[in-house]
Amino acid sequence: MNAFGPDLLGPKVRQLYPTETLFGDWHGEVFLLAQDPMPASSLRRLISQCRNDGIPVGRAWRHADRHLYGDKKGVKTNENLKILAEKYIGHSAILYGSATAHMLYDDGVGDTYSQSLVGFYSEELQQHLQKVLSWVVSNMPNLKYIVCLGQKAWDLSVATSGKCSSSNQDFKSLRDSGGSVKIEISGRALNLIPTYHPAARVSVDRIERNWSRLLDER
Repeated sequence: MNAFGPDLLGPKVRQLYPTETLFGDWHGEVFLLAQDPMPASSLRRLISQCRNDGIPVGRAWRHADRHLYGDKKGVKTNENLKILAEKYIGHSAILYGSATAHMLYDDGVGDTYSQSLVGFYSEELQQHLQKVLSWVVSNMPNLKYIVCLGQKAWDLSVATSGKCSSSNQDFKSLRDSGGSVKIEISGRALNLIPTYHPAARVSVDRIERNWSRLLDER
């Protein structure tokens, strides 16, 4: 589902990613790229809440926050990201987005977060998402690093760079060894860093292993 379609937010939304309400500086050196922002059903619920409260519908396009909004899903991811960003990036500007950009998974079941994202690798959708990522990179004049918070963000970044599609083992081996790769998108040389999802059920050491690349190379 297109989040900016007439049956959801409509086209007059000020930011591309809902997570820009957490980290939204397009002049940043670091782009945190996650999987997908939320299910379409979650956005419908947030839109309904906005309408009931007399709030502009565009305000529904935001990151999850348990303290400000009382959200229950997605908050752990964002809380962990804030801790990691403060430790390894500091006060440098950051943009936070998702591999699916404004496209939302909709299985009609409810607020179901899907790890598989059926259809994500379809040729038509991939062409669109690669164009979006290329556009984002070309509009971040100071960008040096894309931190991939999971396999799908990694695969999209590699495909957009024109390199051969990375295998699951490539992503995992680099993630677990603390490695990274150099790529080029939209004529820009970038360092692509693979990491675990911030809410992954693994040790803190494993989650933070690749974040140290930001300290080593900046």
